[in-house]
Order: sequence, then C-alpha cells, then structure tokens
Amino acid sequence: MKDLRFDVCITLRGGVDPFHSAHLAWLLGGRERVGFSSQVEPERSGIDLGADLFLTRKIEKIGAVHEVQRGGEILKLAGLIQNPINVNQTVMSLLSIAHSFAAQKFIEAFPELQGPYGIIAPGASFPRRRWGAERFAILAREIANRGWMPVFVGGAEDNAACEAIAATLRGPFLNLTGKTSFVQLTAVCAGAKCFIGNDSGTAHVAGATGVPTLIITAFAKESLESHHASPCRSHPVGPHSAIAQPRKQMYPCIDECLAEEPHCILQIGADEVRDMFTAFIAKYDASKEKKM
Repeated sequence: MKDLRFDVCITLRGGVDPFHSAHLAWLLGGRERVGFSSQVEPERSGIDLGADLFLTRKIEKIGAVHEVQRGGEILKLAGLIQNPINVNQTVMSLLSIAHSFAAQKFIEAFPELQGPYGIIAPGASFPRRRWGAERFAILAREIANRGWMPVFVGGAEDNAACEAIAATLRGPFLNLTGKTSFVQLTAVCAGAKCFIGNDSGTAHVAGATGVPTLIITAFAKESLESHHASPCRSHPVGPHSAIAQPRKQMYPCIDECLAEEPHCILQIGADEVRDMFTAFIAKYDASKEKKM
C-alpha cells in the first residue's frame, strides 16, 4: 500500500485504538486523517498509542453511544455523509444477500427451514461471553413449545454445546453448526422467528436482518454505558433487539468481566431470560399487529 495515495483516511475505531489505525493513515500519506480523540475513552488511557498527533480532524466529545452511530459521526466530520445513521432499522444489503439465489437454494435443501423456526447460538469468541449449554437448553425448549423448530447455528467449535442442548429436546431440531457460509447463515437468520444467543458476530447478522434478537452478555447494567465493552455501544443493529445482563460485575471484576472462564454472565438465570424472551416476543407481535 505504500505506493498508494489517499485524500481522506477514516479511523472508525474508538478513541484508544489498539490497531495503530491513525498511524497507518499517516504512513499512507492521507491528506485528511479523521478519527476520535483518545480523550473520549479515559478508561483505556493505559494503552493510548498517541494517535491524536496523527489526526488532522478529530471528535473530542461523544455525541452517540453505539459504534455504528459513532462511525457515522466520523463520516460526517469527514464530509462523506450528511445525516446520522439509524441503528434501529433493517440493513437492506443483508436482506439482499439473504434473498439471493444461492442463499435460497441452501434454505430449500432443508425441510426443517420451510416452517417456523427459532435460532439458538450458544457460541462466542471468548469463554467469559458463553452463557452455558444447560441454560440455553431451557430457551430451546421454550422455542419448541411455541411450535417453532429449534435451529442451532455457529462454528464447528460450537457443535458440542449444541449437541448437549439438543439432547434435552423431545422433538426434532436442526443443527447447522459449522455447516454454513456467511451467505447461507444470513439466509437462515433472516427467515427465523427469533434469535437467542451470546454476544457474537452471528447475533449481529440476525439483528440486522430484522429478526427479534435477544443476546446474553457479561457486561453489567450498572457499568459505564460508554465503556468499550458495553452492549450499548455494540448491540446488534436492527429494529428488534434486547439484552440480558447481570445487574453488576462480580468480584474481582470491576468495570467489565475479564475472567478467563464464564463468570459474571452466570449471574443471569435461565428463568429470567425466558421471561424476558416471552415479553420481548409479545412486544414484537404487538408491534406487527399495530402496523397491520
């Protein structure tokens, strides 16, 4: 990339960016380098790489919380867009992927996906973000009791957890862990009645397609909303999302859960999430009837 030249370089990450984005923008010779000042994330000052010095324009006060909206503020400051980004709407580009020929051909190959189904996704990139198969099993049974087929999605590494959940079910299910491409996963998510899972990339796909998406997170309600790990900053975009959280971090965690194994997230009970899910779906159904 050293032979390329750029008029504008955009740094969309938060103020204290651990990936040297502003430094790279400067090395690439970007005439305009736009990003967030490190001052907007004081809780991460210990890993501040001095990016402010490399920015020609920067935001020094947070005007929005969600990462997508924050990224929109950067684009506005750079003059690339005019209006704020709405994170409470369906992402039409993902729906286009879900409705593509290749995606629909995959859906048609599974009789289980021709009727109503709900998605369970027990995987997550970090162990502390994994709620536990035995708890997801209660939600999977709730989905089955509604007459919806439980469908499991995730990477191949999530197969054992999904098999453990499936073993508690009396009826049919479909396990797609490790069996979908991004296009196929998008189609499966878009056709679902609901999505229940940990804070993961798969949840973001489901939420963005407009499906009612409930995530379970280890980040506590009483912690700082603007914290880099807060779901207020990173919850799935889309019109229908809900977040199950512990009330506070559990000792020795303070600002966020930093345990190497499931820890703070285990304070969230399965009955609590089931009740939350029931209310969430009722609200979604009511909103659909109101539109009709």
